[in-house]
Amino acid sequence: MLNLLILIFGLAPVAILIHEAGHLFAAKWLKAEDYKIYIGAGPVLFDHNRIRIHLGYFIGGGTRYHFNVNQNSYMRAAVVSLGGPAFNLFCYGLLVTLLSFDSLEPDPLMYYFALFHLWLGLANLLPVKMAQLESDGWSFIRNLALAIRKREGKES
Repeated sequence: MLNLLILIFGLAPVAILIHEAGHLFAAKWLKAEDYKIYIGAGPVLFDHNRIRIHLGYFIGGGTRYHFNVNQNSYMRAAVVSLGGPAFNLFCYGLLVTLLSFDSLEPDPLMYYFALFHLWLGLANLLPVKMAQLESDGWSFIRNLALAIRKREGKES
């Protein structure tokens, strides 16, 4: 029971932060402007330049950014949507590697943490949209389709 609480209130928010940092890294790399990470839901606990943490810090997150109008913003947004899952899948691979070579203490929490990264990375790649919320997979497909349409419109 204690391991579950540690996973939900300690390790899962760290994995969510890593996921959102993946989006932020990709956005910065692609020259996005005004980017910010949001962690959780509800009243704001902490708000500083590039990060805002809410009371329900264990309930998801998001990254806001925008690209200059002159840039190929749809294609860039498609790439940014893959940054979060990529960071989670990298962390999963790193944790499994370290655990298999006994570089990390073989604590069950580390296995849960690795599996949570795997779940978070793969689940976010599924193209799902519910009301105003889009998964990273949905965002990738939508932005890729818009980039292709925009390009075809310019070429015709």
